[in-house]
Amino acid sequence: MKHILAIVLTFLSLVSFAQNQPHKPSQKVQQEKASGAVFEAVDLFTTINQKKTGLQVPSELKEYTVFSFNQEKTKSFKARAPKTMNLRIPGQNPGCP
Repeated sequence: MKHILAIVLTFLSLVSFAQNQPHKPSQKVQQEKASGAVFEAVDLFTTINQKKTGLQVPSELKEYTVFSFNQEKTKSFKARAPKTMNLRIPGQNPGCP
């Protein structure tokens, strides 16, 4: 009976602790920034010249960016996944190609 009580108390403690942790990614980012974490720039995408793609794009789209996903960089990223990162998406972030 003592073992069951100890297990239940441990479980309740863990649940209580887990609920106090930030659940939203934005909260986690703010927490990491506040602690002074360095966000590593990660470039998994490259811009493709829209004229060379030959894609049929709906006429309603006036502004868009075509980019490719670099699978080789993804493999190295998975091998050394940083704790914090700044994922650059071409055409979305200021200063990106």
